[in-house]
Amino acid sequence: MEIMSFKRKRGSMYEIELNTGDKYKVYDDVILKYELLLNRKINKKTLDKVLEESAKMDAYFKGVRYISIKMRTKKEVENYLRRAGFLDSEVEYALKKLEKEGIIDEKKYVAAYINDAIILSLDGPMKIRVSLGKLGIGDHLIDERLSAIDEDIWKERIGKIIVKRSKVNKDSEKVFKLKTTNNLISLGYSIELIREQLSDIKIDTGEAFTRDADRIYEKLKGKFEGWELESKFKSKMYQKGYEVDRINAYLEEK
Repeated sequence: MEIMSFKRKRGSMYEIELNTGDKYKVYDDVILKYELLLNRKINKKTLDKVLEESAKMDAYFKGVRYISIKMRTKKEVENYLRRAGFLDSEVEYALKKLEKEGIIDEKKYVAAYINDAIILSLDGPMKIRVSLGKLGIGDHLIDERLSAIDEDIWKERIGKIIVKRSKVNKDSEKVFKLKTTNNLISLGYSIELIREQLSDIKIDTGEAFTRDADRIYEKLKGKFEGWELESKFKSKMYQKGYEVDRINAYLEEK
């Protein structure tokens, strides 16, 4: 077989046409490696090697373009290339080359991801850890970066969330703390830090207490009276987390 022409395509890719009429896309580095410009005679064995190496280069450049949009993990790039139909050997070549050249850098990725999570989200360390794990990041890289973050940063974030929730709270202090604890756990904060930040929080529940007490009392007094009314009322108010003294004081006014 003989190469009849080279036609420049996009980037560093050329299209070669053989005297058989077959056309193939080949990268310039591969053309130079096999000296195809100097020796246009090519046998099937060499052609197969040329096409194999060009396919690997194609996977590499596709990975470069994918990462150029935004930083990616090794797992993300691998999944992307496999979905694109590349063979195992081609994907492996691309990943090794991308890592060697620092285009895939999971240490930098983790640092950037955690920094963005702290600035742009309410996520705590445990939720961040899970998210990074799903992206294929190893525990050692996650631990290394998270351990470098001052615990006061997490405490401050918890405190801000508590203050924000307290401003729209309509529950008793007990219920408020329970709901807030569950919310913070779902965001990935440790129960120890949550309890520490909630321990000194005092919630003004006067308005909420009066609203709940009036509503429950009015509902029950149509069905019960005397001791039974008080017993049912106390039970309902206890369930909402209100203090015994406040409940008794309310009943004394009735």
